[in-house]
Amino acid sequence: MTLTPIIGNHVFLAGFEGETVDSVVISPTVVPDEAPTTNWRSMGCVRDADYSHVFEGEKRNFCPSPGTYQDIGSTYASTTTKIDIGLKDLTVDSWQLIMGAASIDGSDVFTPGSEGQPRKGWIKVQMYESGTETNLVNLKVWCQIMFGGATKFSSAQTEPTMNLRILNNVLNSGQLLGNAATNALGV
Repeated sequence: MTLTPIIGNHVFLAGFEGETVDSVVISPTVVPDEAPTTNWRSMGCVRDADYSHVFEGEKRNFCPSPGTYQDIGSTYASTTTKIDIGLKDLTVDSWQLIMGAASIDGSDVFTPGSEGQPRKGWIKVQMYESGTETNLVNLKVWCQIMFGGATKFSSAQTEPTMNLRILNNVLNSGQLLGNAATNALGV
């Protein structure tokens, strides 16, 4: 089976929890639709995206066997799915998160440090096949959204990392398309 190279992760934010988008209030139970396309705001140029599914609180299980205990597997207290998005530019939403601002109004005015908790919202990720405009993967997930560590502003290009922690939600969805679906099915 040939793996399809992915060039281009595109990341969009529908809005933060409590924000109104296209007459609906963003919440864990309300996902904005695709029409109009302006319901989903681009988070800018994505350098790379690192996906991880972490198992935490391992408890190893053993079963007695003649003369020894044999490992029969582990159970885990929790799991977390994360996506770390490396960005090559900043949007108004990125600035808001980096500066810890509760909001940035229409005149681009904000109060740094006014947000007391990490923001939550609906994120859409699309991945494209190398050399084509073929969409291979679509994700829509309810996330906690933060920027990791310090964002350095200097003479070099600023490339901050946005950290997404996917939160448990029955409306989270993912879909393999085109070659990604064919390869996953071994066809």
